[in-house]
Amino acid sequence: MRIVTAEQMREIEREASSEFGVESLFMMERAGVMLAHAVSRVSLENTEILILCGPGNNGGDGLTAARILDQEGHNVTALLATEPGLLAGDPLIQYRRLVESEVRLFTVGTKNYDRALGRIDDFDIIVDAILGTGAKGAPRGEILRLVEATNNAMALIVAADVPTGIDADTGLAKGSYVSANLTVSFGLPKPFLFQNEGMTAAGEWQVEDIGLPDELAVEAGNAFLLDHWWASGTFPVRTLDSHKHNTGVVLSIAGSNRYPGAAALAARGAMRAGAGLVMAAGTDFVIEGVRSHLAECPVLRLGQTEGFVSPDGVGMIKEAASQCDVIAIGPGLGRSPVVGELLRQLWTEIESKWVLDADALFWLSELDVAPRGPAIMTPHEGEAARLLKTEVVSVRRDRVGAARRIAEMFGQTVLLKGAYTVIVSPNFDVAINPTGNPGLASAGTGDVLTGVVAALLAGGIPAQAAAALAAFWHGAAADLLVEKIGGEVGYLATEVADTLPSAKANIEAGLLGRTLGESDEWKDEDEIEDLEDL
Repeated sequence: MRIVTAEQMREIEREASSEFGVESLFMMERAGVMLAHAVSRVSLENTEILILCGPGNNGGDGLTAARILDQEGHNVTALLATEPGLLAGDPLIQYRRLVESEVRLFTVGTKNYDRALGRIDDFDIIVDAILGTGAKGAPRGEILRLVEATNNAMALIVAADVPTGIDADTGLAKGSYVSANLTVSFGLPKPFLFQNEGMTAAGEWQVEDIGLPDELAVEAGNAFLLDHWWASGTFPVRTLDSHKHNTGVVLSIAGSNRYPGAAALAARGAMRAGAGLVMAAGTDFVIEGVRSHLAECPVLRLGQTEGFVSPDGVGMIKEAASQCDVIAIGPGLGRSPVVGELLRQLWTEIESKWVLDADALFWLSELDVAPRGPAIMTPHEGEAARLLKTEVVSVRRDRVGAARRIAEMFGQTVLLKGAYTVIVSPNFDVAINPTGNPGLASAGTGDVLTGVVAALLAGGIPAQAAAALAAFWHGAAADLLVEKIGGEVGYLATEVADTLPSAKANIEAGLLGRTLGESDEWKDEDEIEDLEDL
């Protein structure tokens, strides 16, 4: 599913009308119907619904939803935050239809309007159809009053397309904003869903079809959301004549005496992700840990200095690398100068495919050399900030932009970890991963991800696809664990690795639930024809 900015969405709607004959009124009617159906799904018998409508198209969507909900027998009150005489175009048509339907509709400046706001706690559901994707800046005046009243209410809040006060493109809020429990995004998802205040303000979210032609929707924008259909068709395929040397051989250089578990976790992730062979290289102490946890993993003992791998092992690593498809390096290695010197020599003397994580990224920002060959870099926001020589807050405010800058700086694929992981490669569209949960914010899960990335890259998948599939698969394994244990806290990185095979089976069987926020509602062709008649 493509992700589009507010302007890109407006252009798609213009083209839908001018090139394909899909009238704007039809799209507004359909948006209102989908919004109404979303509200119906969270309504109980005798639920009191309040719909707050602004002066623009978002308000028109709300007016439409009010009429549809009333027709379905719900108790609906609509408030219009502008004078009816100021309405124009499609919102004006929807206003007149609502008036004709005799739904309770009160306009700003009237006693009934103020009375309804005064008893806002009597409503069970509030629909925010105040401002849409075109709004910029902080809410003011009557709009601010509605935002504050909504947030102070005890009701469940449903936002139409975007919560009022949130910038649809950046997810930033310049003032007060609606904190929704559910956001119904029309047509295609917008960037605010994946970053800054917008990510939390949206609550749960779903994308609803408003009648956009497929020809426009499938090529829209410069970013896309990963899904199980894409993932299931991207996994490496094993044949009857497969063997361990042609299904991906990974050399993992990880761990130190202080962080010995990183090596075992990275190797375990690679093995559970299907690498035919994983060789772990590290200090004696690290290797003993790997041997005790992974009997299937051959090892390479490297020299050490004060518990860190030393440059003395470059020759052995070069020999091992000649028999491997990918070198995964960095987790737990440490920041001792001996580690930096080791990486300097490896990156100078070895040409290979690389996966760079953790301390390898630290040294990449410190050294004047970079790996020879294609690489996938897997920074978190702090590591990204170091690479860009900026503050973490700057990365967090524009995660896609930060990932793009790193990718362009090094000419490599970047997987920027975090909620809605961002995957960027030069000259490719941005991929956003929707899987995963807060339980992944625990030690070792990133090491497992390094192994998964390495296994897929070693299996012959191109770098951007390998990084994207690894993020999706890793997150899906974490989501499966949440279902198993009944919560997002307490599962271990080792369990994430061990759940990868089951998660793969679920992905291929399409059993991920509504990962994308897609709704299966409203597939009735008769309803579509009814809208066309309107």
